Amino acid sequence: MTFLIRADASFEIGTGHVMRCISLGQMLADAGHKVLFLTQTENSYLNDRILKEGFGLKNFKKQDIIKDAEITSITGKEINADWIVTDGYNFKTDFQRTIKDSGFKLMCIDDIADCHYVSDIILNQNLNAEILYNYSCEKYTRLYLGINNVLLRREIIKSLKNNTNTTLNHLPNNILILKGGSELFFPVESMLDIFNKNIIRPINVKVISNSNSFESKINNPNLNYIHKHFTNSIQSDLCWCDIAITAAGSTVWELLYLKKKFMVIGIAENQRIIVEELSKNNYAISLGWADKFMTERLENIIVSDFYDLGNLNELIIKTFEITAFG
Repeated sequence: MTFLIRADASFEIGTGHVMRCISLGQMLADAGHKVLFLTQTENSYLNDRILKEGFGLKNFKKQDIIKDAEITSITGKEINADWIVTDGYNFKTDFQRTIKDSGFKLMCIDDIADCHYVSDIILNQNLNAEILYNYSCEKYTRLYLGINNVLLRREIIKSLKNNTNTTLNHLPNNILILKGGSELFFPVESMLDIFNKNIIRPINVKVISNSNSFESKINNPNLNYIHKHFTNSIQSDLCWCDIAITAAGSTVWELLYLKKKFMVIGIAENQRIIVEELSKNNYAISLGWADKFMTERLENIIVSDFYDLGNLNELIIKTFEITAFG
C-alpha cells in the first residue's frame, strides 16, 4: 500500500508531529509499504531525515486549511495513495471530510479530541487516553488509544536492546536537560542556577537545545557542562543519561520505553494531561509549568541526590500495530 503523511514542524509547534510520523513511516516501510511526506516544514534537518529514511518528500508553502485539504487530496491522487495520515491540530472535521470525499482511507494522529472525527482511525498514544478522552466520531471509526499504541522510532527500539543502563541502581552521574525542538520557553537557566548552587559531587549535565550554550552560567567545579544542538538524533543521549528533565512531548514515551527516570515540565496546553497523568501514576516527577517552574522541588531533589526518582514506577510500553490498516 501507499501512504501519504501530512504533518508539519516549526519553531512554534516543535518537531513532535513530524518525528512521530517518521516512527510510523519506519514501521510502514519495514512492512513493505511506500511512504511520502507532504509538509510545510522548513527545518532542513527534518527534511533531510525524511529523505534519508527513503520516504518521498513534497514541500509546499503555508495555505489556508481549505486549500491545504485540496493540495493533500491532489497529492494523494498523484501517488495513488491508499491511506492519508494527518498529525496536527489544524486538520479538523472539514479537512477530514475533504480527504474522505476524495476516496481515501484516513487516519488522524491526535491528542486533544477537539472536533468531530470522520476518519477511519484515530490514534492517541497518550497515557490513559482510553479513559480520559471522549471522541466524537463516526460509527465506523476505530479508536487506538493509550500507551500500548505508542509510535517509537526504530532506533529507540534498537537502543533498548543494546542499552544496559536502564535502571537507577546507583548514584546518578549523567543528567540530561532536554528543551526539545520548539522555541517555547523552557527554564534552562533557572535549572542550571539550581545545579550550580547545590551539586556537591562530580556530575555531568548535558543540555540539548537550539539556544546558545549556557556554559558561562556554570561556576561549580563539580559540574561538567555539555551542550548539544537539538537534531532529533538523540537516542544515544537518552541512553547516556541516568536522569532526564524534559518537556512533555513525545520524548517522554521514549524515556519510559528505555526505562529512564525523569522529571517533566509542561510547556504547552496540549501537554497538561500528559504531565498530570505521568505525575499521578508516579512514572515521572512533575516540575510544573515552564512559566511557573517548581524551583524548590528541583532543589530538594538535587539536595537528596535524586533519591526520590529511584521510587518511580516502570511502565510497560507496546508499539502501535500497523495491522490496523488492514
